[in-house]
Amino acid sequence: VAEIALAHRVGMQQSLKIRSCQQLDEHEQELKQLHIEHMEASRPEDKEDILKKIPDPAQFNEDLQRLLFDDLVPAWKHMDVAGQLDRVGHIVRWQAVLLSV
Repeated sequence: VAEIALAHRVGMQQSLKIRSCQQLDEHEQELKQLHIEHMEASRPEDKEDILKKIPDPAQFNEDLQRLLFDDLVPAWKHMDVAGQLDRVGHIVRWQAVLLSV
């Protein structure tokens, strides 16, 4: 999550992989409740290291919500069916590549 916010801050193009608008609608409230302080890591010390790199967690959370709900989610919802299918095709191809390695 920290890498996503950093990439956004430095101007890297972001995209969101969503299986369907229905899933997005089903989980929208959960996404709105995301807070970096409540995230989990495979090891507790990883979480501590991540949190140490974020000087202002409240600002980070605000930036993350803005990124999700002002940029990424609207872009997906306003994409036509052809655009969504193109995105899904990219995801399927990458998964096939990863599985073949």
